[in-house]
Amino acid sequence: MDVLIVAVDTRGGVQPYTALAAGLRARGHRTVVAAPEDLTWLPEQHGVPAVALPGSMQEAAARLPSSEGMRGLVPHGMQEEVSRQAAVRTAALLEAAPGADVVLAGIGGAPIARAVAERIGARFLSAHLHPLGPATGAFPGVLAPHVPRWSGRAGNRLAHRITALAVAAPTRPAERAARAAAGLTQRPTGRPEPVALYGISPQVLPKPSGWPPGHVLTGYWFLEDPGAALDPELEAFLADGPPPVVVGFGSMSSADARRASRTVTAALRATGSRGVLLTGWGGLAAGGDSGPGVLVRTAVPHDLLLPRAAAVVHHAGAGTTAAGLRAGIPHVTVPYGVDQPFWAARVHELGAGAAPIPRRRLTTALLVEALERCLRDGSLRERARQLGAAIRAEDGVGAAVTRLETWAALGPRR
Repeated sequence: MDVLIVAVDTRGGVQPYTALAAGLRARGHRTVVAAPEDLTWLPEQHGVPAVALPGSMQEAAARLPSSEGMRGLVPHGMQEEVSRQAAVRTAALLEAAPGADVVLAGIGGAPIARAVAERIGARFLSAHLHPLGPATGAFPGVLAPHVPRWSGRAGNRLAHRITALAVAAPTRPAERAARAAAGLTQRPTGRPEPVALYGISPQVLPKPSGWPPGHVLTGYWFLEDPGAALDPELEAFLADGPPPVVVGFGSMSSADARRASRTVTAALRATGSRGVLLTGWGGLAAGGDSGPGVLVRTAVPHDLLLPRAAAVVHHAGAGTTAAGLRAGIPHVTVPYGVDQPFWAARVHELGAGAAPIPRRRLTTALLVEALERCLRDGSLRERARQLGAAIRAEDGVGAAVTRLETWAALGPRR
């Protein structure tokens, strides 16, 4: 099976698709990952051939004043740029990519991937990191999670319909541009495949009874790197005292990163905690003196650091949430927007974290209260530990590869 995976996302999104690609290659399937040009190093580092899609995700994020209060998939005023980029990336991918039997993508890469698949005569299959399935009453839509509790299952179904509209509105122009670049008519030919993979643990989000059999939650797609190691200074820091609190907001940026860092370090001091601050793409400040007991890094592999932490404070992106749950430690979630409020609420509902603190409401006092809960509540810590053990027992990549092999053996849908 020849597989092309189109991963248009930040590192937290490209990483699980790289894990899936590595799993496919380990089973003998020729697999290539197409990713933004500043992230192709990730699949290449793990022996997966990559196609560079023009444009840098980090540079695009840096053009925004901050990530605080994000409301849609495409930031306000950037729709024209996103559509132009979709056309450029489609043309580049058609020129550079080898033939494929199957093209996989999630929400970010789908506009390009669908056009490329139709142009080269391959099957397009959805491979999501978010629960973008049919409307269900079991949980709310991932982009509209704040439905009133009294609305019950009907409210959840409505939230799924809102989510579907919120996904379609900004992606349709990009898909039109991609199809034009591929020389296709604006109306897709054929019907969508009745199957989809979800790189989500059923421990975290059980499959709704009303979803079709072909929609499969395989477990998370974790990227394993046996040769990875922490730097010597960080190793020495971890060995020199109690487990620290890890704080990082990934690809999110703050309007005032220094103020955000002061808020975090003040909360660490108030709770008597040591800390590792991960500045990422600007959520926390890279420079300055954070004081004793606090170490600052740009980024550190979550699978190496989080199992050695007392708790994690993060933005509730899908990838960071998965890593924290796998580590079996309590969470303080600080969602900025888009899908993050959904995952933040889910962590709290599972009993693995304190109540979410929306980024715009983050204060030292609220962070202290949430950290105290995570560090002192034995039942919460035990629930996080049990959930982590259950997730570590899963093989999401293996399950996804097996399912893809089964679908490929059935041949294309007629």
